[in-house]
Amino acid sequence: MRPRSSLVGALALSALACSGAGKQAPPAGPQDLLLITLDTARADRFSYAGSAVATPNVDALAAEGAVFSNAITPVPLTLPAHASLMTGHLPARHTVRDNGTFHLPEAEKTLAELLSGAGYATAAFLGSQVLDRRYGLARGFATYDDRMPDSRDAVFRFYAERPGEEVVASALRWMQAQPPDRPLFVWVHLFDPHAPYRPPEPERSRYSSGYDGEIAYTDRVVGRLIDGWEGRRGLARTVVVVTADHGEGLGEHGEATHGVLLHEATLRVPLVLRVPGMGKETIDAPVSLIDVFPTALALLGLPVPGGVEGRNLVPLLRGEEVDWKRTSGYAESLYAELHHGCAPLRALREGEWKLVRGTVDELYDLGKDPGENRDLANAEVQTSATLGEALRELEEQMGAPAPAERLPLDEETRDALASLGYVASGPAEPSGAPRDPRLALVSLRRMAEADRLALHGDPAGAIAAYREVIAGEPGSVDARFRMAQIMRASGRGNEAVRVLTEALALNPNEPFLYESLGDLLDRLRRHRESLAIYDAGLDRHPQARTLRNGRWKELHQLRRDGLVLQEAERAVLADPKDGAARYARALACCGQGSDADYRAALERELRELPGDPILQGALAKLGS
Repeated sequence: MRPRSSLVGALALSALACSGAGKQAPPAGPQDLLLITLDTARADRFSYAGSAVATPNVDALAAEGAVFSNAITPVPLTLPAHASLMTGHLPARHTVRDNGTFHLPEAEKTLAELLSGAGYATAAFLGSQVLDRRYGLARGFATYDDRMPDSRDAVFRFYAERPGEEVVASALRWMQAQPPDRPLFVWVHLFDPHAPYRPPEPERSRYSSGYDGEIAYTDRVVGRLIDGWEGRRGLARTVVVVTADHGEGLGEHGEATHGVLLHEATLRVPLVLRVPGMGKETIDAPVSLIDVFPTALALLGLPVPGGVEGRNLVPLLRGEEVDWKRTSGYAESLYAELHHGCAPLRALREGEWKLVRGTVDELYDLGKDPGENRDLANAEVQTSATLGEALRELEEQMGAPAPAERLPLDEETRDALASLGYVASGPAEPSGAPRDPRLALVSLRRMAEADRLALHGDPAGAIAAYREVIAGEPGSVDARFRMAQIMRASGRGNEAVRVLTEALALNPNEPFLYESLGDLLDRLRRHRESLAIYDAGLDRHPQARTLRNGRWKELHQLRRDGLVLQEAERAVLADPKDGAARYARALACCGQGSDADYRAALERELRELPGDPILQGALAKLGS
């Protein structure tokens, strides 16, 4: 074990660097920050925590740093959890409550923005489209590598993830090109433990559980990253943080994956903090992902913005006490509400006690019952009431959440999220008393079975399974959308139109439904109907570019290029970097002319907007 005095010295140097005003110079203590997030990694699946899964590389970091054995996520979903990690705020403050359509507001300052302003070279390397730049986490990163492979299958367009080895290879290439004297902030996100579990060899053969195999593979990838970093930068001045966005249910409490319930299986996350010169420490104090933001800034000698809900954990590393903040014990899930019309879930943990509030209150003593198998709400009435009042006060303290920034989904992103088990839609308007969130698990299990049938060549069985879901949950937009996708892929396009029309009638406020139905009608050559759908969508969502682009496509098909040209011209004037508008202008100005004229128009637009992927893609389709 390394001497504890070296840790104190490093922290002292960092603290001294905080004393200046204005833009901060690189600190004299730890300089680089390497943040590694392991998606969907349970806290109990690492060998340092007693697991049979071999994780020697994360173990090695844990042996040289602090292991926070009681860390939780504020929300068991990838995008909102990472938003909390990067801002130090709970979801009610940063307003990102789900995957797929929420956008981090510009007012939220991210860790990357603060470090970039302090002179750091910043880069992020992502393993999944769930963290695509459109959702706002790219701010502050000079490099944000969110490129995903475009592999396709019979049902969904692609599984929007890339193996950890590819993510790490990209990160190491970037890192090797950086000057040695400039401090770095690098975020590496490894998505592999997320369902579906498909570990490569040799992990596939070594573990009977696909999930455990993915954890072992991810650890192997972490080792490659650390070896590459140490060879180029060294770890003597690098703070390394290893954590996860959430865990995985693996069938506990009836939840196969994550996102709906607030049990420890999905809330508890690994959190390893390696500071140069630090020996092994195990810290049992309850902490949260929101605490990483202020702690990292403090370790790097930079000021922590006011109003951050997370706590600076540096005093804990010194063996001191840290004041408890209720915000660090808070968790929520709105998934069942947003997708299935059920009650939202919120939880608060204080000491060994944990209250979960849904349609009824549940109370667990985590010290005696870590698996949360005995609900004590009726037996410990006073404790339940006290925690319930504390949860109410915390929600009042946070205030009404600011209006969330929502994004329309294009068809490709929609399919990508669906392939990963996320369906970013809403139910029909709820009526009557809120439903128990556990009812959502019944629908989710049956939908997962339907997808499995479709992916294994049984679309008829999948469609029948989805009809069962709809029979039990008549307002389900998700089930209708996914059933329509299977119908479409299996040549039953006209049936898919009817199902998507039902979904749109149930929830006319979702832009992606207009996009999906308009695109399907276009593929069926029902262009006038498609145009009507895009126009209806634009009436509700006038800023949705995916709907605007679909409208232009249908106008071109109907040979109304004069109108397309007028609208595209206005769009380019408003935003010269609008590649889709330039593409529409090139298409419309040629009308039904020759390929040579069309090519010349595209090349002209590309000269004005070099490197635009839409224009480049259109030229590539023309061939040489």
